[in-house]
Formats: sequence, structure tokens, C-alpha cells
Amino acid sequence: MMTILYQSNDDLSIRNFLFYGKELVFGFAAVLYWRQISRKGDRMIREIRNNELNELLRLYLHLHEDSVPDDDRLRHTWERICADDNHHIIVNEVDGEIVSSCVCVIIPNLTRNVRPYALIENVVTHFEYRGKGYATACLEYARDLAKSAGCYKMMLLTGSKDESTLHFYQRAGYITAPTKPRLFSGCRRML
Repeated sequence: MMTILYQSNDDLSIRNFLFYGKELVFGFAAVLYWRQISRKGDRMIREIRNNELNELLRLYLHLHEDSVPDDDRLRHTWERICADDNHHIIVNEVDGEIVSSCVCVIIPNLTRNVRPYALIENVVTHFEYRGKGYATACLEYARDLAKSAGCYKMMLLTGSKDESTLHFYQRAGYITAPTKPRLFSGCRRML
């Protein structure tokens, strides 16, 4: 079973203002400021650095990987991802350790007034840090990034049948799309 998720929100206020701590930051600068770093206590939500591949691969062991691969194909793919301005790996760092992550890819589009859309993938949190809002913060960062890119929707696919996983995505603002028997179910979040 495959689930597609999308997120919808007609309130595009992130483009106009953003509260950061006690500051009110306006306009495009607010989006850039928010994208660079978001600190909350002992954690920092940001985009991954080029030298953090090994840390990310270790985190992926908590997703569905059995081992950390190490070959030329992996390194070549990593270089391509790092060079792609539309490919964003968002991480949540706690006390210097990457504990949660998601991928947000902005996909150019010729419809919807030439507005792109975003695809979310590889949402993962280290087992010891689950249930503390770290993945939700990564998804919120991805949402803000997609809004700032002018995306009209976000989609998230999951093969999970686990009710707690599906409820997690619903609590994060994603809704399940209607399904037909023998087809994948879907969810989306419109921006």
C-alpha cells in the first residue's frame, strides 16, 4: 500500500511576517532568516551540510536501512543532491547530533500558473528521540521552504500501514485522500 499525503493552507502569512522568538521579521527577509536556522532550546532545524553524509546515513538506519552503504554510486548521488538547489535535506540537530530529518524536493511545474510543488520523502527520527516533535519541526521547516518557493501543494508518500505513523502525518497537517480498492491511498497538503 502506498499513501500520498498533501498539505493545504490558504494562509500564506509566512510570506508577510514571521515571529522568531520575540522578534517580528517582515517579508522575504523573514523567509530567508527562517530557512537559514531555526533554534528552539537545545535543538536547531536547518538544511544539511555537505560534510554530514555519514551522520545522515546513520540516522537512516532508523528508517528502513540495514547497513550504511559506502560506494562510488552513493558518493556520486550525494554530490548531485548537494548541487541541486531544489533538493533540500532538512535536519533537526540536538546537542550537536542529527536526530531527525526529512527531504523536501521542489519540482518545477508548467501548470497552476507555473507554480512548483514539493515532494516530501525520508521522514525519520532516531528511535531514542521519537515523540518529542523533532520530525514535526522538520516538516514545518519543509512547509515554510515550499511556501517561500511558491509551491501550491506538498505531497508525501508512505508505504506504512502503521496507524501511529499515519496519525503523525495527520497531526502534522496532512490529510488522506480518498482511495479505491486495490489502489494506493493518498494524502496531500495544499499550500
